[in-house]
Amino acid sequence: EHHRHELESAMTRLGLCCMFRDEPIRFATTTATAIGRMNRPEALAKLAGINLTHVGYRGTGPMLADLLGGHVPFGVTLGSDLIRQHRDGKAKLIGVFTAQRSELMPEIPTFAEQGFNITSGNAWTGMWAPPKTPVSEVGRVQAALQKILAEPEVRQNLASSISVSANYQNGEAMHKLLRDEIAYWQPIIKASGFKPD
Repeated sequence: EHHRHELESAMTRLGLCCMFRDEPIRFATTTATAIGRMNRPEALAKLAGINLTHVGYRGTGPMLADLLGGHVPFGVTLGSDLIRQHRDGKAKLIGVFTAQRSELMPEIPTFAEQGFNITSGNAWTGMWAPPKTPVSEVGRVQAALQKILAEPEVRQNLASSISVSANYQNGEAMHKLLRDEIAYWQPIIKASGFKPD
């Protein structure tokens, strides 16, 4: 009840108190990556003691159209999908599910800053190689990738064209990230009863 009140207060400050009703609150994601995007609101719902109903969309475009048209009260997607609409005043970004604020939209607070213990939620892309790939080849690819992602022009292009902040991590760091993500999200997803579409 305490966490529910905190969330209601936060949403009221953001002008979203109408979201809180007795019936489950509908939230939108794209079905292509629903498993990655559904776990974050489930964690928020668990902390706040509220019920959510997932509404899946076949693509970001239809989901954003319904979100901006007021057909669903809120959605969970990559921040890059809504940066422009947020800055144009057509949508309101409530928070980010990460430990630190995004470099690309530093004005958006984390949910942890708003009183919710959610510090995992980065969207990331990794590169894998077959198990028997020689260590020397893996090292060569890692060195090339690290060098490319350190180039200012590449970083600027990724940020401006697809709203991605480049952050190189080697294989060992990625392996730890994967283990930590599974440990964090597995019980939340299991408790939610979520089944892939």
